[in-house]
Amino acid sequence: MTRYENEMLDLPLVAGTALLCIHIVSLALAWRKCRARNKDSPLKPMVSLVRPVCGLEPHIEDNLRSSFTQDYPKYEVIFCAACPNDAAVVLVQDMMNAYPHIPARLLVGEQRLSQNPKLNNMAKAWLDSKGQLVVFSDSNLLLTKHYCSSVAAAFAANETMVVSSPPIGDFAENFFGEVECAMLNTHAARWQFAASQLEINFAQGKTLAFRRSAFDGGLMERLAAEPAEDAAATKLVRSMGGALNVLAPPFTHPVGARSLRSFWSRHVRWARLRRVTFPTVFSLEIGCGMFPAILAFAMSSTLSSIPLPLTIIVASVLWYGAEYAFARSLGWRCNRWFVLACLVRDAFLPAFYVAAWVSARFEWRGHAMDSTAKGISNIKGHCG
Repeated sequence: MTRYENEMLDLPLVAGTALLCIHIVSLALAWRKCRARNKDSPLKPMVSLVRPVCGLEPHIEDNLRSSFTQDYPKYEVIFCAACPNDAAVVLVQDMMNAYPHIPARLLVGEQRLSQNPKLNNMAKAWLDSKGQLVVFSDSNLLLTKHYCSSVAAAFAANETMVVSSPPIGDFAENFFGEVECAMLNTHAARWQFAASQLEINFAQGKTLAFRRSAFDGGLMERLAAEPAEDAAATKLVRSMGGALNVLAPPFTHPVGARSLRSFWSRHVRWARLRRVTFPTVFSLEIGCGMFPAILAFAMSSTLSSIPLPLTIIVASVLWYGAEYAFARSLGWRCNRWFVLACLVRDAFLPAFYVAAWVSARFEWRGHAMDSTAKGISNIKGHCG
């Protein structure tokens, strides 16, 4: 056998080792990003904290209450509901009555800009808000009392037009809640923070903040150019030559209980949106998770004399040991279910990848949508 043939047979070993190294390096980059502390800015521009609501979600009362406990000198809270009979409306009204000293109001109605019901719901707040910074924060995000201060500090650089931050899952109430946390934390957030450490920044919709003066009007209409508002914001900032800042450390998304069906539908939706909006980057996701690395190691002739179970055990210890150390050092959710939740997550990743390519359709809160569609959808609104 020639030297060339030996090297060719070792390509799986090289591939598996490369995937393992990329995995560990990405964790190190994300750890460094999350451990960095943003300096507080002496400038405290007025903040409009916008919280679109749609139904009752796990821990929503605590999430919405955190809007009123901000340690920030000047801010307003704007709640957005698509229709007056939304289940969250009464809760919002009770919350505003409980904190009369905080300027807050509820806006009801939709501005039909696109097939994205979330964008249609929150668009009215952009016109109604008074803040120099407009911060859209999902209702399933639990805010610390320094949330507004942290976002404002992230705008300190004059060229920063948008600030965003991925959510960190916590408060899981069943096993698929734990899998959801594994998906959000040491997978999705890890990759976003690692990319940001390399100065490759992109937005995530849980926290999406805009400097008002950077946009000359028509922002919501421009965000409607893509099926997801965070992808549209990323492309818009890049086209304008501005800066997008990813804020760390992240904020908590109380997950609650998750069913297999809800876990599947949610991440298929996200995968299809990523495939349509950033197809080149999405194509690389086939290498994510431990199983491609395990497959490569199993195909290696160099390791053929080592029992396959031993190879799997060693690779798993390195792979998930690094993830566990990463999560534990940052204080992210890390319990006895962690490794099993990560294994189940990684088993689903290839399925999400394939599902993203075979169709562009998905369902979001009962709305049938198409990730390739542009402009206004013909589906009924939230109240329809």
